[in-house]
Amino acid sequence: MRYDLDFFIGSVTCMLVELQPDNSVERRQGKYYEHYHPCFELHYIERGEASYLCGSKTTEASTGTLLIIPPRMYHKELSSSEDARKMTLTIDISRPSKAAEADCDFYNAFSGGGVLSVSVKDSLLEEELLKLKRLSMTGDSDFITREKMRALAHTFTVDLYHLLSKEAPSKTELSKDAAITREYEIDTFMALNFMSNSSRDELAEKLHVSPRQLHRIIKKSYGKSYREKLLEIRLEIAVSFLRDTDKSIAEISEEL
Repeated sequence: MRYDLDFFIGSVTCMLVELQPDNSVERRQGKYYEHYHPCFELHYIERGEASYLCGSKTTEASTGTLLIIPPRMYHKELSSSEDARKMTLTIDISRPSKAAEADCDFYNAFSGGGVLSVSVKDSLLEEELLKLKRLSMTGDSDFITREKMRALAHTFTVDLYHLLSKEAPSKTELSKDAAITREYEIDTFMALNFMSNSSRDELAEKLHVSPRQLHRIIKKSYGKSYREKLLEIRLEIAVSFLRDTDKSIAEISEEL
């Protein structure tokens, strides 16, 4: 069962792998993808790593399994299906044979276009995808807001990024390496997005730390409690909404 990953969401590395009948995993090749589109911001946190949902962009009808490889994990060898499960999400995916080739296909699928059909058997993952659809795929009117939020997220400290990666880039790397800076920016934006819509316990569970540990990390990093930091983040987001949209305060409050 071989599945070519023709485009990748975010500026990260992708591996093409094949699950063998004996449940072993064969690494086919490594690819570097620089394709990035503001609409392609579907993120999911798996075992403390930022994983990126990817899909096939071929016109052939297909049904299969996609493996989502977290960034900074491509250098690790996949020796078994168990190793793969530890670092990936698996979804069933099918695509109509007459799908268009435009870059917006994937976006349309999650905004009601119906070009791409994703079947998720895990109800929790399905709920997460629906939440992410609501957050990130709400249309062109949110584009400037997402750009503004990304800029806000870029001011976050390495400590918050450390929650997601355990391999936070140094200040030197961030200043000299554009690719690392971009990945850092995308991941911290995801953290901002998630934190602004999650309770402390929910975020702690996703990051595989206890609520108490998360509280200590936030307190140490920002000198504030989780609730105080959360309110600050929501205020920053509300300000960006007010600057970049014509929505009323009531509408913004409802979205937040």
